[in-house]
Amino acid sequence: MKKDSFFIKTLVLTVSNIVTGILTFSYSIILSKEIGSQGMGLYQLIMPIYSMLLFISGGGITTTLSKISAEKKARGKMKELYETI
Repeated sequence: MKKDSFFIKTLVLTVSNIVTGILTFSYSIILSKEIGSQGMGLYQLIMPIYSMLLFISGGGITTTLSKISAEKKARGKMKELYETI
C-alpha cells in the first residue's frame, strides 16, 4: 500500500467519524427537545438492549455469507453459490 493512499484513507475515516459524531450530537439535541427528559430516560434505557439484540441478530452474517460465497466460487460450484445468495 502506498504511503499517500494510507494517509488519504486515514483522513477519510477521520472526517467521516467527525461528521458522524456531529450528526449524533445534533440528533440527540433534537430528540431531547421533542420527547423531553422522561422520554430521553426511556430512550437511554432501551437503546443498549436494542443495540445488543441487533448485534446478536446481524453480527457476522455479512462476513459469513462473503466467506461461504468466496469458497463456493473458488471451487467452481456456481449453482451452490446462487443457492447461498
